[in-house]
Amino acid sequence: MAETTYDWDRPEGILAALNDTPLPELRRRAAVVTDLAAVIPLYVSASPSYRLGNATRYACNDSGGSSNTLYVTDDGRALLLGLSRDSELHVGRENNGRDFANLRDLYRGVPEDLMRYAGDRTDAYENLTVTDRETGASLLLVSGACWFDGEQWHFARGLLDLCAAEGLNPAFEAGLVPDEYLLGHEFTLENFFEEYIGPGVLSDEEWAESVALARPVFERYPQP
Repeated sequence: MAETTYDWDRPEGILAALNDTPLPELRRRAAVVTDLAAVIPLYVSASPSYRLGNATRYACNDSGGSSNTLYVTDDGRALLLGLSRDSELHVGRENNGRDFANLRDLYRGVPEDLMRYAGDRTDAYENLTVTDRETGASLLLVSGACWFDGEQWHFARGLLDLCAAEGLNPAFEAGLVPDEYLLGHEFTLENFFEEYIGPGVLSDEEWAESVALARPVFERYPQP
């Protein structure tokens, strides 16, 4: 995969980055980050992956209120959710009907069979939910939702409409791009340390130790 520069300030740039990354490769990156977070210091934490229905769930968080969650289905589709603590679309957790209705509208356009994952009630750090008091239904609290139909990625129609109505930029508000996935860059052991960890963060000894711990993780998930 060649190095590519995307316009992260526009939703089209985010979609281009996702569409240029085959889903098996995106899943590999999510799995690598999940396992790396358990053995070396990263800028994010990650919950263990788990199965939910016909999908595998991966998630990472910054321990400060922002997170990304990815559900990859067995039939080659996906749901990517973002929660940014700084987003104007953060509806809060008042657990009242208005908040639930607003959140459900943000998800509008996501196929119903993928919406089952948006109702994930598994006990995990990233799984904050908003509940409808009348029906008992719950949805994961998000500021952005994006889904893959097997060929192309799409922003949730409700997210785009809400941003248009409020004069907001969905590329900023959705919180959908996990930096640690290095979209647009090669995802190798060496490149991960150069592009994501960065120079000067670790001492030479810490760098060498972290690379040694990370190497088996990358070997466990070879590029498809």
